[in-house]
Amino acid sequence: MNIEAVIWTIVFLLSIIPGLCVKSNHVISNLILSGNSNDNGFGFGVLLLIVGLYLFYNSLKNLKKKRLFENLPTSKMRSVAMGLVELKGKIEAAESMIKDPFDDKDCVYWSVTIEEYVKRGKSHKWVTRHEAND
Repeated sequence: MNIEAVIWTIVFLLSIIPGLCVKSNHVISNLILSGNSNDNGFGFGVLLLIVGLYLFYNSLKNLKKKRLFENLPTSKMRSVAMGLVELKGKIEAAESMIKDPFDDKDCVYWSVTIEEYVKRGKSHKWVTRHEAND
């Protein structure tokens, strides 16, 4: 399940569970439109605005990546240009095929990176613990 689906699920559940985000059993649309300072309609509206802006920003970022990958030129190996390209062809193993270490399937190359998420105080980072390839 992606992050957008989780966020929309949370927003939906917060809007239908009485007493969780609002002090009474008012309909959410009435709360947002009422503008009274006695209820949490304003806070819920701000929450929806922030979530909406976040989802809009992420969708634009994902659209940019999608268009980049869709517009990559497909090349053959003998005429590959510098930079990002899409290759099409067949792989022929020069020697015998190797087995990948996890599924024991035939392959011509495999690579594994094991990383650990390390937190120290307020800082955090991914630390590479092991790398292997064949």
